[in-house]
Amino acid sequence: MRFIETFAPATLGKQRPNRRALAFCVEGNWAPVAIEVRQEGQRLDGHYVGDAPPEVVASNLARILSTDIDSSSFAAVGERDATVRLLQERYAWLRPIGFWSPYAAAVWTIRGGSMPVSRGDAGARRGSVGLPTF
Repeated sequence: MRFIETFAPATLGKQRPNRRALAFCVEGNWAPVAIEVRQEGQRLDGHYVGDAPPEVVASNLARILSTDIDSSSFAAVGERDATVRLLQERYAWLRPIGFWSPYAAAVWTIRGGSMPVSRGDAGARRGSVGLPTF
């Protein structure tokens, strides 16, 4: 989970070591869930609250964390594409995380293009004050 630790939305609020709290609406019925994920070796464990079936939450979380695909060919992509190779080396071979919906991706694209990241993060932090932690 090292790859998500510096992603701006995941750094809001207090986080416990080796754990990350995320909230998203599951695909399909768009039920909101909040989940805390921890990594033990190669295994991810999570506990969530919300009205969505566990298999749907697990599937959505796997997509967000890019664990839903086989990464055995990830190195080969960098061998074919110099830009990808530079990114792989810069970010210690961490795979990218994904947004939970096309709408969330659009919001972060607009947010990212319209203001400096530091300013946007500060606004997001102000907006998260008073949210429950678990």
